[in-house]
Amino acid sequence: GTVVCDRPAFYSEKYIWPVGYKSTRIYSSTKNPLTKVKYTCEILDGGDRPLFRITADDMPEEIVMATASS
Repeated sequence: GTVVCDRPAFYSEKYIWPVGYKSTRIYSSTKNPLTKVKYTCEILDGGDRPLFRITADDMPEEIVMATASS
């Protein structure tokens, strides 16, 4: 990802939220808790603050999005 230095909501003393950063994690499915699926977490440019998007491989149409709190 790219560190955004000109907008204070993209970093703090404890955290840096680089735009374009992606990570994946295997975790229990919310659709079928007996199976494990890959979740992709991304940091997007939400304008004045980071936008976080989480997508599960078994439900790509059910995207979870949230902004960072101030």
